[in-house]
Amino acid sequence: MHLLTTTDWTVKRGLLLAGIVVAVCGMLSIILPWWVTGLLAIALPITCLIPPLRHPIWVYIVVWASAFLCVFGWFQLSSVDPKTSLAGHEDTFTAQVVDLPASGQMVTVEILDADRLSRGDRVLLYCNEQVMPKLHQTVCSHVEYRALYPTQQSYRADGVFLQAYPTNYDETAMTVTDSPRFWRAALDSLRERLLDNIRTRLNVEEGAVIAGICLGEKSGISEQTMSLFRRAGLPHVLVVSGLHLSVISTGAYMLLRWLIRRRRLASGLTMILVMFFMAIVGFTPSVVRAGVMCLVMLSGQLFTRRADGLNSMGLALIILLATNPYGLLDVGLQLSFAAAGGVLCLARPLEERLRSHLVVKLFARGLAVTLAASLPTLPLLGYYFGEVSVVSPIANLLAVAVAGIALTLGWIGTLLALIPLLSFIANGVLYLAGWLVRWLLAVAYAVGGLSFATVPTDRAWGILYLTGGCVLGILCIYKANRELLRRVVVFLTVTLVLACGTDRLLHRNTTVVAVTMREDSAVLLLEQDGHYGLIAQDVAGIYISNALIRACNGELDFVIIGGGETSDAACLTDLLRQVTVACVYIDEHASFANGLALTASPIVRDSTIPLWTDTSLTVDEDGRWVLSCRKTTLAISPEETCVANGAIFVGEPSTEAKRMTIGQGLLLADKNDDAAFAAAKDLPYPMAAITDETIYLTTRDGGEWSIKRWR
Repeated sequence: MHLLTTTDWTVKRGLLLAGIVVAVCGMLSIILPWWVTGLLAIALPITCLIPPLRHPIWVYIVVWASAFLCVFGWFQLSSVDPKTSLAGHEDTFTAQVVDLPASGQMVTVEILDADRLSRGDRVLLYCNEQVMPKLHQTVCSHVEYRALYPTQQSYRADGVFLQAYPTNYDETAMTVTDSPRFWRAALDSLRERLLDNIRTRLNVEEGAVIAGICLGEKSGISEQTMSLFRRAGLPHVLVVSGLHLSVISTGAYMLLRWLIRRRRLASGLTMILVMFFMAIVGFTPSVVRAGVMCLVMLSGQLFTRRADGLNSMGLALIILLATNPYGLLDVGLQLSFAAAGGVLCLARPLEERLRSHLVVKLFARGLAVTLAASLPTLPLLGYYFGEVSVVSPIANLLAVAVAGIALTLGWIGTLLALIPLLSFIANGVLYLAGWLVRWLLAVAYAVGGLSFATVPTDRAWGILYLTGGCVLGILCIYKANRELLRRVVVFLTVTLVLACGTDRLLHRNTTVVAVTMREDSAVLLLEQDGHYGLIAQDVAGIYISNALIRACNGELDFVIIGGGETSDAACLTDLLRQVTVACVYIDEHASFANGLALTASPIVRDSTIPLWTDTSLTVDEDGRWVLSCRKTTLAISPEETCVANGAIFVGEPSTEAKRMTIGQGLLLADKNDDAAFAAAKDLPYPMAAITDETIYLTTRDGGEWSIKRWR
């Protein structure tokens, strides 16, 4: 740190600069091959020999960059590549459940013993409904490893690079036992007692919310409640995050300072309490991320140094990425650091502006913190979730402080309930916490239930608009120019109205087909005038993802499935559990649905299935599909001569493909399938190709398909 003496900023923000450098190096290591990052690590120190670059700041950057490029390159070579190469192999392992899904059947497990993986490695394990383990329980199974689906790539941020499926799906496929570790079993027992104290003293809905706020237990929270909190911009209230840890650590530190009056001892004990809280809740990725940031902030007090928020944020980023650069892909990490950076940089100047304009100055601080945290996160929310909550500042102003009090009372009440003599006090405290939860639910239902609570941003212009608006807003906060602020607001309002109107006109009478390849089959998500439907050649292709649920608003008019293996039938079960489907069609010759508790219409050969007005699916006598959307046709995996406006080929096109009359072709193939790409180049009509991304086919008023990489 003594190296940076040129300006005052670099001395104070050295760790922040290092954190940014490490983040950039992590992104490069994800994008580039390991040998390229190795060459960069060697080339960067050489640049310090060039006189113009022989500067203390540049040398500081090069030291951090070279070190972490080597670390990340070695991580890719020694850890990631060997794991991904196991796809398609079978193995027998014993593992411990470390994270449960919000929905679905895939749980994250940590290997304790395996033939092919090392102890501590993590995989996604499919568990059927008959054998669904609890958090921290141990499972033993013989499995087949598979590569992550494109929709599962974010799990790499948690060190997960493979998914595992049991080789058989009956009750004997998996053995579930309690954790063999004494300390973990003791903590799990304590956690269950705390949950029982909450559930027996509060009604179902209030108890579920208190359990989520205090212990991160989300299983009792209904999907409707989660959706309303999400629409209101309050999802962080229901999951253990930085908000919860900051409330707990601040309250504990102030109490210990009042009792002990020794800052270092109080800080050390607070850090122990934070780690104990993390252990009780479970060391899930989101809890670890929030805990590291909290512990870094407390460490400044422990070492009698004044904590600098931005430097602490940089140090926390370095710690989180040091062992896994793929942590950058974690949406929660991106949102956490964006919100923390916004509060540290924007809250104070924004509060000063609000105090000079607000009639009720009491709300200036809370509103400033809410807006400062929301502004940098808007582009991320729009990009990842396809919508942003426009009522979030109001909802957070009404709910965040109440949630902090409810968290405190919830923990006090559950702990007092462990002592029989104080149970009557615990009842009163939890009753008060329940009343506060009713307020949170009322805010979520009132604000999140508004028809205009969220604005969709599933168009490219929406992301650009949000990003530009946030940049202009930040500039206005620092410029403190009232006239400039008025002009910016007018400009953003006018451009938003024009963009929405233009988008409506361009997409009126338009059908959009999002095409993805999964499990060597085509998956099509259709949208027409606000209605959605799903077509999948194979049942394994409909692996449910949060992106799909958000895209169709939880409702599908139809689901059409061609075939599949019995072992993949649970994918359909997961879909029907989370999305309301009006009608399910399954090929009459498919056997995977035998035994499933659902009512499905058979797909009869040589027939036409009406989907929407002017939209239908035709199935010929050989089982081939042709989709007709407003007189525009799309052949799915054609093998014989056909005439269509568009065609989707999965893998290498057949020899008959050259004789087909096709307006636009689309090839779905593995990136290493050279034969498929070579055959596609020889076809006499235009071809586009995708491997693991999604491509959009659009048609308007019939005629032809246009291809877009971004909707």
